[in-house]
Amino acid sequence: MENDAKVFEVRVGKWAYGGEVMGRLPDDRAVFVPFALPGELVRVELVEEKRGYARARLVEVLEPSEERVTPRCKHFTECGGCHYQHLPYLLQLAAKSEVLKDTLSRIGGFSPEELAALIQPAVASPSPWYYRNHVQFHLNPDGRLGFRAPR
Repeated sequence: MENDAKVFEVRVGKWAYGGEVMGRLPDDRAVFVPFALPGELVRVELVEEKRGYARARLVEVLEPSEERVTPRCKHFTECGGCHYQHLPYLLQLAAKSEVLKDTLSRIGGFSPEELAALIQPAVASPSPWYYRNHVQFHLNPDGRLGFRAPR
């Protein structure tokens, strides 16, 4: 599906840094989608295009993952502070480990054997909520105080 607004249906595959999930556009460019989960079929609208990749806004989840949960925070997709609340906590840890392994492999050149020896399982927090230890507030044009939106 494609039109002037650059809307596509994409099956997203693997986690990328920052809570985004990567899929492929019809022209084979990578597209990075926030708030999606691996395996989902999503409708996206491109918001940034580069020669080798694009970034998109999630318009609709057409086929949701069985792992998708309702985010606990009503501001989840708006404030930019959390990336994984649409996933159960233990799967959030697995997603973060996947991103670390992928980054060390692609950028650091570590082999799968080296990664297996280096990376220990993520340690779950006994209290996974209310953990924010750094806050930066911003003023909107009307002078109201708040958080910045993602990106």
